[in-house]
Amino acid sequence: MAEVAIGQRVDKLFHYAVPSRLAATLHPGHRVVVPFGKGRRVGFVVGLVREAGVPVLKEIESAPDEQAVVSEDLLGLARWVADYYAAALGLVLRTILPPGFSDPEKAFAKEKREIRVALVGNPSAARMRLTAKQEAVLDLLQDFGGEMPLAALRAAGASAAAASALEKKRLVAFRKGEAARPAHPDTGEREGAIVLSDAQAKAVEAIGEAVRGGTFAPFLLHGVTGSGKTEVYLRLIQEIVREGGGALVLVPEIALTPQLIGRFVRRLGDAVAVLHSGLTEAERRDQWKRLRSGEARVAVGVRSAVFAPVERLRLIVVDEEHDPSYRQDEGVRYHARDVAVMRAKRAGIPVVLGTATPSLETFHNAREGRYRLLDLPERAGGAVFPSVRIVDLRGGRSGNRFLSPDLLSAVEERLVRKEQSLLFLNRRGWASFLLCRDCGATLSCDHCSVTLTVHKGDRSARCHYCGFARPLPDICPACGGTRMASLGVGTEQIEAELAARFPSARIARMDRDTMGERGAYSDLVRSLNEGDVDILVGTQMVTKGHHFPRVSLVGVVLAEASLMVPDFRATERTFHLLMQVAGRAGRGEVPGEVIVQTFVPGHPVLDFVREHDYAGFAEAELSARREVRYPPFVRLVRVLITGADESKVSAAAARGAAAMREAGGNAVEVLGPAPAPLARLKGKFRWHILLKGKEPGRLKDLARRGMGAIQRVPGASSLTVLIDVDPVGLM
Repeated sequence: MAEVAIGQRVDKLFHYAVPSRLAATLHPGHRVVVPFGKGRRVGFVVGLVREAGVPVLKEIESAPDEQAVVSEDLLGLARWVADYYAAALGLVLRTILPPGFSDPEKAFAKEKREIRVALVGNPSAARMRLTAKQEAVLDLLQDFGGEMPLAALRAAGASAAAASALEKKRLVAFRKGEAARPAHPDTGEREGAIVLSDAQAKAVEAIGEAVRGGTFAPFLLHGVTGSGKTEVYLRLIQEIVREGGGALVLVPEIALTPQLIGRFVRRLGDAVAVLHSGLTEAERRDQWKRLRSGEARVAVGVRSAVFAPVERLRLIVVDEEHDPSYRQDEGVRYHARDVAVMRAKRAGIPVVLGTATPSLETFHNAREGRYRLLDLPERAGGAVFPSVRIVDLRGGRSGNRFLSPDLLSAVEERLVRKEQSLLFLNRRGWASFLLCRDCGATLSCDHCSVTLTVHKGDRSARCHYCGFARPLPDICPACGGTRMASLGVGTEQIEAELAARFPSARIARMDRDTMGERGAYSDLVRSLNEGDVDILVGTQMVTKGHHFPRVSLVGVVLAEASLMVPDFRATERTFHLLMQVAGRAGRGEVPGEVIVQTFVPGHPVLDFVREHDYAGFAEAELSARREVRYPPFVRLVRVLITGADESKVSAAAARGAAAMREAGGNAVEVLGPAPAPLARLKGKFRWHILLKGKEPGRLKDLARRGMGAIQRVPGASSLTVLIDVDPVGLM
């Protein structure tokens, strides 16, 4: 008999009879198709047992794979994730595999043979006799490792006719096949091209010793922005690959991967496999298979790549470890950084957490001796830190209250000197909300408890949580008044104001509204690096580890945009954002300057940013956290109850909180129940309960007890109850 986990939110295992034809070949980790309810589901064998306690068992219908799709070590990791994050094991197993692996209709499906376009000639030698459309095709192919599907090429806006013309010039070739095999073009970078600093060399030696020793060793690589952390990773992984080993590198989000992938590909060629949601299902499955077979030795990807099936894994790297996007907020609510540390511990290998601004949990672990701290205190190549100037926006000294004379003057200086400027504002759209000046009404989302953001480009008001949108009204829906005003500011408005002030400047915007199409991000990065953009306006996408050597000015339009959030991590998140975006300035030969605009110039976090003082900030914030008992000094578990009927949600939350208080005693602090700061989302009302204590196991047991009490409330079947362990945000 087989114990089978179903890839759904079902927190139990099911027993199925193993047919004789599968008895000799079925093992834990195999996918199986099983009857479930009135249909069929793909499940995962997690154990084989002699007795099930059920007199008549349904039989496994089929096992589509010759060998297990989940290795023994990944199955063990999945069990840990399920236990630690209070998640269903089947859902965890579904999460760690590529899309489609849990679809019974796709379990036996043959992969479609697609037409692919690959570089075969020397693009640089032919550039002088190519059309603009042909050059665009070559640029896209180079950005995606030298080969990509023809359909993806078209989707990115490239011309199929231009690709055909390049085939005639013997610069590209059309191929047909199931697998994406990157034909990485030679881009010239070689080992030894970069001389390590003393600090880099010491870091490579310390981590390399742990790699050679084959022992679990967690490192915090605390390197200031521009200090060359990536070069440390590359040196270590080159040696590992030469010796036949494998490595895993995590990056915080898709926007960061093209630049990082480029560097790894130039060093390691076909040994690199890429894993992120921007790939097609077929491409992701192919990359997964390359890793599982050992053809590819290095996995580079975003959050879910922490489960990549790397053979002979000897090192895990988590770049920008502080980034909140490592936290999965749907399905299995895991933190990829913490899973990476546990995977390294289980495998007995080192793990490197790299960042210029460590999360307070990671810094605290290093200070307590649980992680080894390695410092890169200086920028690579002798570059100096940018100067930081705080500009007080109070008083409205200019016609535009969001672009001060100081900032505009600094931008103008860069235009004259033919240098680049980067302006950061973590709000997209034109304005924060629309207000009727006659009755005071605002335009709100029909499904969420937020106002709609004004987008002037398409004259719409949009919800950035659920996607609801409506045309911008000229007349107030509440009172019929005509004095409608857009209040607040977003990147769209800043871009327009700069265009009006500097009509000859080449201005670009990097946010989710402009980067939606495939290839848009890499096109913009290339334009920046080639000097075709004078001013870049962007949201937090511009803070993610980019290297723009021509940028000498960074302007923070509104520093407190992320401070005024009801979350205990708001100050830390603001410090990270400001330090990271400040680090984009002065990375080349020209010294950098950072201008931080704010209506709260006296806020302590700005003093730490001005002095580039991470240690001072961490000490102050940790002291504040200790006083009010928040992480890293206690553990948190959040219980979130959602439903369409607010009275049922609030009643269930009250029942759950009472049960947890009764069982918790003095060792656990139960806060709530209360409406979540975002009280309604996608049509569902949201209440939460927060548990604080020293022992995460005790907190999870209490949360399960509360969930049980909630499920006994009349009408509980219409509610959803989620247990969120170590929550990153409380919205």
